[in-house]
Amino acid sequence: MKIIKYWKELKSILLPNNLQVDLLNHLLQATNNDEALYDEYWLNSVIIIIDSTEDINLLAHNSINAFSQYFPNPYQEAIKRLLHYPEYIDVLNKDYFIALNVMDDEGSGLFLVFDKGLGQANSILHTLKGQQL
Repeated sequence: MKIIKYWKELKSILLPNNLQVDLLNHLLQATNNDEALYDEYWLNSVIIIIDSTEDINLLAHNSINAFSQYFPNPYQEAIKRLLHYPEYIDVLNKDYFIALNVMDDEGSGLFLVFDKGLGQANSILHTLKGQQL
């Protein structure tokens, strides 16, 4: 699990399969690729990236409560809300999905990024990705 509290951290972490480029493009499209404007837009958002190679323990969790407890305490309630009421779910690239939960009235969000392996093997994520429009 990777927890990214500031979007520019994405530029310096190692991510697989062009995920870094695709994730940055996805995030910045909200501001037409204007990084300065995205700094203001970001607020107190967070990105959590989970994948089947690092987060194999998630496979055993088949209830939302058990699944959310896998995450650090400050994010557990936001994960539950995301699983119940995602703002959106989208295919990020051929190997990953992205889902968003808006956490407050100011627009801070929790982005959950997960690979297709977890999306197929974990019943909670499988249901979530099924809500994709």
